[in-house]
Amino acid sequence: MHLLNILCGLSAVLGLILLLGGRWMMIASVGDVGLMWKLALRFLPFADLLFLSRYWDLAKNGAFTSLAGMIFLLPWAGKAICEKNELRKTGQLYQLDHDAKAGLYESMKAQHQTCIEWKEQNVARLNACVSGWYQTLQTRRATLTGATPAQRAAYEEEAAAYIAFRELALHQAGELNTLRAQPFEFADLKNEDFTAWIERQRDSRTGSPRGMLAKGGAPESSSD
Repeated sequence: MHLLNILCGLSAVLGLILLLGGRWMMIASVGDVGLMWKLALRFLPFADLLFLSRYWDLAKNGAFTSLAGMIFLLPWAGKAICEKNELRKTGQLYQLDHDAKAGLYESMKAQHQTCIEWKEQNVARLNACVSGWYQTLQTRRATLTGATPAQRAAYEEEAAAYIAFRELALHQAGELNTLRAQPFEFADLKNEDFTAWIERQRDSRTGSPRGMLAKGGAPESSSD
């Protein structure tokens, strides 16, 4: 592991040198074009791409050098990502000891119960709609004797919509049963569960889409 750290570090240093060197080569090649391009490359975003597209022969050496630098940076970046993922799995990313987990568990359990209650209310509303719709269809079905083809077609179209809606209600009921059956005692939770909870709470404060919905589909609470 120590050797891997040294190799990744050396690769990152070489990559940074090549990246900066390539950019310097590109800026230096602008001398034959004009001062405005040099200022644009220094201060404007995406000016490098515009310069490459228009003056490829002048800028290609610097571009390839920078590209080589980015390739040499990849091992260091990959190692950093793997280390962060490993820390997340072991719970060390946020230095979570037993007491910290116990404090988080109370909020997690309350959120889990809120998810179940929210899902129960949603399923109850869906079931009420399914029941009422079924009664309406039964009433309409009794009046189909002597109905016109257009009336029969309208009934069949509504019946198909009812079946699709009923399938949705059944799917939501299945999700509720899965949520109820999910083990959620303190001993059932893993380090990554606590880490994921912390990150969802953080994302909910910053407005990230990942933090807007909690596990189980209920709106995420912003309190720890």
